[in-house]
Amino acid sequence: MSDLVSILIPVYNIKDYIGKCVESIIQQNYTNIEIIVVDDGSTDGSGEICRQFASQDSRIIYVYQENKGSVGARKTGLVHAKGKYIVFVDGDDYAERDYVEKLYELINENDVDFVHSNYMINGRNQKFIKQVHLYKEGDLNPDLRIELLRDYVFGWDAEKEIMDCNLYGCIYKTDVIYDCFMELPDSQQYGEDLICLCHLIMKCRSMMLIPDAYYHYVIREKSLNHPRKFLTALSDKVSLYEEIERTLRKYKIYSVLSDKCEIFFARRIFGDFSLLSSKEFQVKEKYVCEFIDLLLDRRIVLYGAGIVGQNIYEQLTNYESIEIVGWMDRNYRNIHSPYMDISDPALISALEFDCVIVAVQKGNLAREIIDYLSQMGIDRKLILWQPYSKSMSLSML
Repeated sequence: MSDLVSILIPVYNIKDYIGKCVESIIQQNYTNIEIIVVDDGSTDGSGEICRQFASQDSRIIYVYQENKGSVGARKTGLVHAKGKYIVFVDGDDYAERDYVEKLYELINENDVDFVHSNYMINGRNQKFIKQVHLYKEGDLNPDLRIELLRDYVFGWDAEKEIMDCNLYGCIYKTDVIYDCFMELPDSQQYGEDLICLCHLIMKCRSMMLIPDAYYHYVIREKSLNHPRKFLTALSDKVSLYEEIERTLRKYKIYSVLSDKCEIFFARRIFGDFSLLSSKEFQVKEKYVCEFIDLLLDRRIVLYGAGIVGQNIYEQLTNYESIEIVGWMDRNYRNIHSPYMDISDPALISALEFDCVIVAVQKGNLAREIIDYLSQMGIDRKLILWQPYSKSMSLSML
């Protein structure tokens, strides 16, 4: 017999989205569900749309409350939930028909406390998790929990796996998520998913990470047209950092993660400088080559003239012992540099060089280029590539 799954949907002034969201949940293949819609004081008619759905489907429980924010709305949903498992859905998103079915099968068959999956934007899997990871009871020792937080939560590397800080797209045992989410202060209006994820990793007995995506995250038009103010964004980051610090201190692990957390938040705060007037400030993100020591006293062909290639070119020219004998890109006809001509890669065989630097960031593109060069007879041992780290600089104009 299938178990009851409680699906919690907080709603606040999203009348243009909530209909599609609720429809996608009503139409789930897995039907033993209760849909708890928490109207968090909407004033735009969202509540009326939800009440209409509730009158048509007995599985929908409509709850109204004065505005408390997303944390308060989710807590209210958890209090009303009667299911063995919990699934979160944001009211402006929607899900595939097999969303609940797939997650239920995984958590039930593997008997884990929660299953964490990827999600889609514009129909594309974001691929934060790239393979299945199953941690059963006994696997999650203290060192592994710290490793997961350090590398999967507070780490960020496009070529490595991470756990994006989303509660949606996942399924939880009710007692586990209730215990963790109720730890959050009601006043936390930014980054609550990140805080809750930290509690989950530290408290759970078992968990599963999967690369599949059944959930559609919608980038709302209104959020694009009305960018946040810098001071508001900065205040949110500071508040979140303070709560993360309190959380990690609770588990006595802040000292071993403080450096990673500081870098994590510094990157986020630095990114907010883009909210300042472009007339006064300019934020530049640069890609850094960390294997320059291997290039000293060598003749180099640089492959790639995009942003990464331009950044690497600037760094290499700071070293007198490095000679750039060619700069190539498949889009050479449309790229112009004031420093050096960009050539057709087909001409590489006419050059004398010691190695080729592939100056692109994405691994799949780098592999494609390496295969192309190999087919042209270039020894793979002479081709160098690795993901380039990023640094940022702020300048006043």
